[in-house]
Amino acid sequence: MISHLYLRSGVPVYWQIVELVKAAVAGGELRDGDLLPSVRVLAEELTDILAGRITVFKQKQSKRNGNDENTNKP
Repeated sequence: MISHLYLRSGVPVYWQIVELVKAAVAGGELRDGDLLPSVRVLAEELTDILAGRITVFKQKQSKRNGNDENTNKP
């Protein structure tokens, strides 16, 4: 659910989550009686997303500096 969050958008994360839930209800993805993920699950997903983005950022930065890990391996 939270893979569509934009951390640099200026819109608070909690508000983006509210909008995602509203869109899921409007689109029929969530129905009456469906359970939402717990705060813990959302936090774990957000942590995973951030870790992935940090990894991609570091790889791009490394390539810019000429330290492409894939080309330096024997």
